[in-house]
Amino acid sequence: MSDPISRVKLDFGKDNNFSNSNVSIGDLAGRDINKIYAAPFVPPIPLVSQPVADFIGREQERRDLGAVLLTGGRVVIRGIGGLGKTQLALRLAADVAADFPDGQLLIALRGSSPERLTAVPALHSVLWTLRGSTERLPDDEPSLVALYRATLGDKRLLVVVDDAPDSATAQMFVPPTWCALVVTSRQRITLDGYTSLDLAHLSPTQSRELLLQLAPRLEADPNTPDLLLRCANLPLALRIVGAVLRERDDLSTDRYLERLNDERRRMTALAHDNRDVYAILGTSDTLLAERDSVLADRWRMLHVCPAPFERAVIAALWDEQNDDTLDDALGELLRRSLLHYDSAAGRYSLHDLLRDIARQRCPADLALAAYKRHARYYCDLANEADNLYQQGGDDVLRGLALFDANEAHIVAGQAWAAGHAGAEDLRIHYALRSPSVLALRLHPRTRIIWLEAARTLAESLGDQYSEAITIGALGNAYGYLGEVETAIGYFDRCLTMMRTIGDQRGERGEGICLGDLGRAYEELGDIETAISYHEQQLVIARASGDPPEEARALGGLGNSYRNWGEVNIVMSYYQQQLVMVRAIGEPRGESHALVGLGLSHADLGDSKSAISCYEQSLEISWAIKDQQGEATACWHLGMLLETQGMYQQAAVLIQVCVDYLRELGHPDAEKYAAYLEQVWAKARREK
Repeated sequence: MSDPISRVKLDFGKDNNFSNSNVSIGDLAGRDINKIYAAPFVPPIPLVSQPVADFIGREQERRDLGAVLLTGGRVVIRGIGGLGKTQLALRLAADVAADFPDGQLLIALRGSSPERLTAVPALHSVLWTLRGSTERLPDDEPSLVALYRATLGDKRLLVVVDDAPDSATAQMFVPPTWCALVVTSRQRITLDGYTSLDLAHLSPTQSRELLLQLAPRLEADPNTPDLLLRCANLPLALRIVGAVLRERDDLSTDRYLERLNDERRRMTALAHDNRDVYAILGTSDTLLAERDSVLADRWRMLHVCPAPFERAVIAALWDEQNDDTLDDALGELLRRSLLHYDSAAGRYSLHDLLRDIARQRCPADLALAAYKRHARYYCDLANEADNLYQQGGDDVLRGLALFDANEAHIVAGQAWAAGHAGAEDLRIHYALRSPSVLALRLHPRTRIIWLEAARTLAESLGDQYSEAITIGALGNAYGYLGEVETAIGYFDRCLTMMRTIGDQRGERGEGICLGDLGRAYEELGDIETAISYHEQQLVIARASGDPPEEARALGGLGNSYRNWGEVNIVMSYYQQQLVMVRAIGEPRGESHALVGLGLSHADLGDSKSAISCYEQSLEISWAIKDQQGEATACWHLGMLLETQGMYQQAAVLIQVCVDYLRELGHPDAEKYAAYLEQVWAKARREK
C-alpha cells in the first residue's frame, strides 16, 4: 500500500473490547465525537439506595438545601461519622425527585473506608451505569471527566456524591450546570460557589423523638436523658441504643448504662470525642455475643466486605446452607441495627463505624476464613461472569453487568489472595479464569500485575500449563499497549512451553501462540514470518477440530497476504472465515471477516461493496459493543470516505480510532492523530 498508515492493526490479541455507540453511519456524518459518545444515555436513573423510613428532623436543612437544588445548585454536607449525612442527602434527593425527570445517581466513594474508591474506578462505574454499556473506557482522569460530562449531555439529573475523600475527587463528579449536585464528606470539602452545610447533631428534641420512636418504653424512664447524652445526638448511636432496648425488655437502662461505662473504660486508645459512640457500638456487639456468640462472630466476619453485598455472599462467608437459619440470623442483626438492608438494591451493608468494631473484634481465625471465603466467592463469580460473556448474545451483557456490580469485591478478593499464603490457587485463578471480562475491565497495566503474580506462583509450584497460559496472556497485555517486541518475547516462551507440555492442552495452546505470533510479526511488517505462523496455526486448528481457531487462522492469513500484496487470493480467506464464524455464531469474528472483505473490495476498486462490508461490521460491533471492532471499521471506512472527498464524515470516523488508541496509551496513537488532523484540515477548507 502506498500510504504507510492505510490501516491500523487493531486485531492484535484475542480479546475484544466494547464500545457503546449505537448510531448509524448517517448519524455519524458531520457530528462531533463527544455527541456520538453522549448518545446512549439511559434515563431515568434511580438512586440505588433509599433513605431510612424513620428519618427524623432536619426540617430546616431540607427546606434550605432543597431550594438550592431546585435551582440546579450545588450542596456540600460535611460532618463527622454517624451524623446522618448520607441519609440527609438521600432524603433531599427524594424530596426533589419530581424536578429531575432524567433521574438521580448515587456515587458512593467510601472515602472514610480503608477500601476507598479512587477516581478512575468510580468514574468507570458511573459511566457504565449512565451509558448502559460495557465499553472499554479511558484510564486517565481528564479523559474520564470529559466523557462523564459529555455523557450527561443536556439531561436534568441530580447527582449525589457520598463520602468524598477530598475536594479534588469531588470536583471530578461535578455535572453540567443544568444538573444539581449533593456532596457528603467527613472532610472539609471546599468548592467554589457551593452551599456548604456543616451538619450539626440532632437537637435534643429530635434525638428524643427518634429514640422513643425506636424504644417507646423509654418515655418515662429516668435514665433517658443520660442515654441521650451518651448518644451525643448522633442518629447512628440513637438507632443502635433504641434497637437494643427495644429488643431486650429484660435489660434495664441502669444495667445498660453500666455496660456502656465498662465498654468505654476499655477503649482507652480511642479519641475522647468518639469513646461514647464507640462504646455504644461495642456494647451492642458484646450484648449480641452474650446472647448468641456464634451470631456475634458471624456478624464480625462481615467486615471483610468492602461494599454492599448480597444474601448469597453472607451464606458463603458463614458457610451456611440452611435458609431458615440464615433468615433468623439476618432478622436478628437487622432488628439490632447492626446491619442495614437496602430493598431497592437487594443488598446488605455495614456502617463504617460498625465495620470498625467488627474488624477489631473478629477472632483472627474467623477473619482469615472470612477473607478466604470472600476471595473464593468472588473469584468464582468473576468466572461465572466470564462464562456468560463467552456464551455470546444477550449473555455478553449479562456477564459484564454481573462483573460490574461486584467489581469492588473482585478487586479486593484478588488483592487479598495476592498477599496471603494459603491462597495460591486463588492467585492463579483470579488471573486466568476470567480472561475476557478482565481484558475489558482492567487496564493492561493492572492485568500485567495480576498475571505476573500468577506466573511467579505457577513457576514456583512447577505448574507448567498455568505458567504458559499466564505468559501468553502477558504477551497479549503488552500487545494491547503496543509493545510488540516485548509481546513476541512472551509468545515465544509460551510456544516453547506448550510444545514441551505436548498433550491436548499443549497442542491447542501451541495453535493459539502461533496465531498470536503471526499477528505480532504482521504488526512488525515481517509478513513472510507471519504467514508461516498462521499456516501452522491453521494445520493445528483443523487437526484438533477447533472451528473458532481455524477461523482466526484464516483471517490472519487474509491479513498477511493482503499486506504482502497478494490481493487476488485474499478474498477467498475472508470468505471462508465469514462462512465459519456465521456457522458457529461468533459475531466478533464475523465483524473482523467483514472488514477483511471490505478491504479486499476496496483494493479491487469496488468502493460500494467495501462500504457495505464496513457498515455491516460497524452494525455488529455496535450491537455487541465491541470497541476494538468499531475502531477498526471506523478507520477503514473513514479512509475510504476521505479518498472520495467526504472529509468531515471521514474525520469523525477516524477520530473514533484515534481515541481508542489514546485510551490504550498505544505508541502509534499520535501518528494516527497527525493523519487525522490532516483530514480535519481538509474538512475545514471544504467549508
